[in-house]
Amino acid sequence: MGSPRAGRCRCAGCSYEIGVDAWTFHQELVAELEADEKAFFERVRQRTEHLRSLVPAWQRTH
Repeated sequence: MGSPRAGRCRCAGCSYEIGVDAWTFHQELVAELEADEKAFFERVRQRTEHLRSLVPAWQRTH
């Protein structure tokens, strides 16, 4: 990714832009996934359950 504007990264292949913070977060997630796939998806499952628990029961879809 190149950096066309301050605080942004651009993909050389498609010119898609993303904020530096989002790019850094993406890289951290990829590193966690590659380090321990099973633990990564367990954290995803736990986070998903937590977020779903915050939705009022009458608004839940499943």
